[in-house]
Amino acid sequence: MNLEIKKQDNPSLIIFICLLPILAFLSKSSSDITLSFMGLFFVFYSIKHQQYQWLAWPWVKAMLAFITLAMLSSVFSPFPQAAFTQSFIYLRWPLAALALVCLVLTTPERLRLFEKSALLFLVFIVADTVLQIIIGQDILGHQSGNGRMTGPFSKRLVGVYSLKLFFFAFTSIYFSMTKNPKNIILLTLLILVFNIFLLMTGERMVFIFGFLFFCLWFAAVFVTYKNLRKKIVILLTAGLSAFSGIVIFNHEIFVNRFMPFVEAMKNFSSTTYADIFRSAFELWQLSPWIGVGTRMYHDACVLKLGYPTDEAYFQTVDGICQHHPHNIYLEVLAQNGLLGLGLFLTMLFFIFKTIVNKTLLQRDFLMVTVLFSSLLVIFWPLTSSMSIFSNNYSGAVWLTIGWALARAKYLPQVNHT
Repeated sequence: MNLEIKKQDNPSLIIFICLLPILAFLSKSSSDITLSFMGLFFVFYSIKHQQYQWLAWPWVKAMLAFITLAMLSSVFSPFPQAAFTQSFIYLRWPLAALALVCLVLTTPERLRLFEKSALLFLVFIVADTVLQIIIGQDILGHQSGNGRMTGPFSKRLVGVYSLKLFFFAFTSIYFSMTKNPKNIILLTLLILVFNIFLLMTGERMVFIFGFLFFCLWFAAVFVTYKNLRKKIVILLTAGLSAFSGIVIFNHEIFVNRFMPFVEAMKNFSSTTYADIFRSAFELWQLSPWIGVGTRMYHDACVLKLGYPTDEAYFQTVDGICQHHPHNIYLEVLAQNGLLGLGLFLTMLFFIFKTIVNKTLLQRDFLMVTVLFSSLLVIFWPLTSSMSIFSNNYSGAVWLTIGWALARAKYLPQVNHT
């Protein structure tokens, strides 16, 4: 399928779409500025053209209810003004996703352009990270630390961002190939190779998420291509053997990454994360229905619970007040209470329902699996994660949501041969 840009598309819009994956992931400031601009432009455009059909969408209703509750309940927060401000400005992220769905990624050609741009950016990130793995620093001079790579980023987030970009990039490759058995095998092999890359970045949870996507893809192929089942099982066995070999025979990965992870899972109750989770639960109990206020987790934790913020105190205290509890749902629960968590889960339910419906499943089961997985790896509940309210992560999250909703809207009919 060749990329065709409609003649009526403004060249500035084409350039913006090409730069969007880079701007959204390059830095916290570029992500915030770019997506905030998109959100504001969407509001002005909707008012000017009197287009409010998006207000009828169930996930938008739930999202607006969630933010409205957060703003109203901020009066009961220990820091009411700050909690109200943070609740209000968080609206820019879902508005940016709406801008993607309603204004930016509104044709298959624009979607393909965005996905190809993401593919090129991901290729650069992978190449730069591999260079860092080999010589100890990347092309920009960033050095690895504690067994974790940074790639072209200043912080050790290369695995987190690469996985999110991978879904865009993988979709670009997916729609450029005929859906015959040979190409499906190649796509499956591509996912396996990318998971090896994630393993080498040193981000254990990201690698697990990547492997979760592979398992879902494997299941979808197993259901869709009956004649490929034997080959897919062989490929799965080979992939697992390769992972096992890398872990067992690579001393650094085995000692510094694999074994600590195994020990942490076996003794989770005594880990730092478990202690942070307990702090979040204690903080939620102070205001179980409406929480302590949006992005007030750290300040309220220090004020109300009295725990220190330095992890060095871990051995001497029962909990740690970090900037967030490293779990999306505990963060929403502590900051917005049971009512807020209920509305947040309702919003997620309708987002997933929009993507995974009977019509789309019948049209292209494999692509729906990709879209579903792109959101599942973000909102998987039983794991640690970045803050859903932080600028650098919120941009990546809502860019993914907007893309997934737009791609589901313009999902072509695919014949699996």
